[in-house]
Amino acid sequence: MEARVKNYMFDAVKELINENAENMGICDCAVCRADIAAIVLNKLGVSFYVAQDKYNKKELSDIKKDNEQKIMERIGQANAIVSQKPRHDSNNETPTLKNYMEDCAVKIISKMIIEKNVEGAKFDDIIADALNRLPVKYVVSRKGELYSKIGTIETQFNVDIISAGVAAIEEATK
Repeated sequence: MEARVKNYMFDAVKELINENAENMGICDCAVCRADIAAIVLNKLGVSFYVAQDKYNKKELSDIKKDNEQKIMERIGQANAIVSQKPRHDSNNETPTLKNYMEDCAVKIISKMIIEKNVEGAKFDDIIADALNRLPVKYVVSRKGELYSKIGTIETQFNVDIISAGVAAIEEATK
């Protein structure tokens, strides 16, 4: 069973970077923009919701409006960091921006849900709730993902995921 959850904060950050890039002097290259987004998202956190069949523009609009000032401040700070040491598109590589914690958590928590025999309808709600409880770990590029995997596979990492999964399952089955 695959989780159908969406981090609307991810989309809000990416849209605000693109909408304000020229005014803020943000580099045009995809690597710099992904680096800025990763820094911003790691500081802001996440806002996971169960993904609807149709993309919910209202949810995204509400999250953008509610968090715009905070996101814009973080974009400015991240741009200052990235512009000091830009990595640019050196190999014409299309960067991958991923929340590594999300990938690991979905796998582990999905197994927990199946073992607990929780109703299928609550599956996505449990995954979204658990992901909102976890720390964020956005990484950029294949190299970044590999580094992140090596650096974060530790006991506390798994304990955090399992604790969030248990809390989300308990909340959903009350």
